[in-house]
Amino acid sequence: LDMSDNQLGGVPTTGLHKLRNLRKLYLNRNRIGSLSPNSFTNFQSKDILLKLELAGNRLTDQALGDGTVLRPLKSLQELSLETNALT
Repeated sequence: LDMSDNQLGGVPTTGLHKLRNLRKLYLNRNRIGSLSPNSFTNFQSKDILLKLELAGNRLTDQALGDGTVLRPLKSLQELSLETNALT
């Protein structure tokens, strides 16, 4: 599912979590500045999502915290975070 270039301020909390067969999620070039600790906890496809792209957003080291926000994505193989404000 490609939701790039939509000026999203965060990971959508309605509708997206109900998709059961989501394997790739593209959220590039939005305005995402933080990920809540539960951003992916309620995703029905959290066990099969293989690829997550968050490039070109406003994420910082603090926004990712200790990295546990991605822990529910058990099958994640590819993660794209380039061109964010990470150090």
